Order: sequence, then C-alpha cells, then structure tokens
Amino acid sequence: LLLSGMTGKEISHLAKTHHLNPAVVLRAARSGVVLEQYARAGERLEAGGLLYRIGDLDALTVEIHTPLDIAHSLRKGTRFSLPDEDALGQVISVGSEVHSLDQGVLVRGEIQHGVARLRPGQFVRVQFETARAGGAAFALPSTAVVHAEGHAWLFLEAEGGFEPIRVEVLGGSGRESIVIGSLTEASRIALRGTAALKAHWLAQGGPEQ
Repeated sequence: LLLSGMTGKEISHLAKTHHLNPAVVLRAARSGVVLEQYARAGERLEAGGLLYRIGDLDALTVEIHTPLDIAHSLRKGTRFSLPDEDALGQVISVGSEVHSLDQGVLVRGEIQHGVARLRPGQFVRVQFETARAGGAAFALPSTAVVHAEGHAWLFLEAEGGFEPIRVEVLGGSGRESIVIGSLTEASRIALRGTAALKAHWLAQGGPEQ
C-alpha cells in the first residue's frame, strides 16, 4: 500500500475501519508544475501508462543549436546570457554530432539565474562569453563589423562620436559574429550606419600605417 502511494495515516485508518476509499490519490515522486496531462476523466488506464508530465521549473536547461565555428570555441563551464530574459547560465555539454540540416552542433546549458521569466518549450536568444587569451569573446550583430586593410573593426562610442577599434572575428552565423578585442560588457558600439562611419574614417586617413 505504501508503494501504491498511500500514506501511513491512510493505512492506519484503513486497518481500523476496513473501509477502502474508492478514490485513489496520486502523488508525484517529486514536487513540480504540471506541464502536460495525458489522461482524461473516464478514460481507461493501462498499468504503467503516463498520466502527467511534471517539471521542476527551478532547474531549467536550454538546448542551443550552435554553428560549428562557434561551437569550437565553447567548453563545459562557458558562460552565456539570455539578454531578452535577463537570465544567466553555463554550458554543461557540447555535442559531437553535426546536424545535416543546418550544420550546427547541439550545446546544452544550465540556467543558473533568472529562471522566473522562462517556460519549458520557449525559444530564446543566447549570447556566449568565452574566455580567451585575447580577452572575452562577444556575439554581435554582423552589421557592427567593418573590414579595412585586411582586418576587422568596430566603432566604439567615444566623446564626440565613435572611434575604430581592431577586433578578431572568431566565427559567426551570418547575422551574428563572434569577436574578441578591447571590449567589455559595458562597451557601447555602433550597430547601424557603420558603412557611413567607415567611409568618413577612410576619408580621414583610415588605419594608421
């Protein structure tokens, strides 16, 4: 009876009254939130059949379909953020199989802070931060990166305008580029209008020779 889910109190009451309650109380093995119900009232149930799917929303993981060139720079413990949800986490595994459809690798991460705004099955945007000898790597819109003299550059906000800084592009997915350079999380860079900034910069002499 204990294995069936009855409590000790219910078993004692049954022993005294010899009256079996026709209603069966189902108890989950752990606390959580009901995510999906498989059975309906009046439906015949088979032994071992699924009734509910329960999830622990305090411990969420995220599956990240990552371009191969970016996945090469990731390791277990690499930090990432979900900027739209104000959440933080770290990588727990990097897949070894390349998916034929998008040539990407499945990376799994564990959310450590900011789970309150997240729900199972939700699509999210992820930004990785990888530790490198040349500094931290950042994922930026590709529109922020310009090329001149065989190198990649960003326009960093400065007093009275923007100044170009040289960066190294580690990879990207078309719309995003992974770069390292003299950047911090507080750096403010130009994301649009970079073609006009580049033209003005080159007109002023461009990169120093």
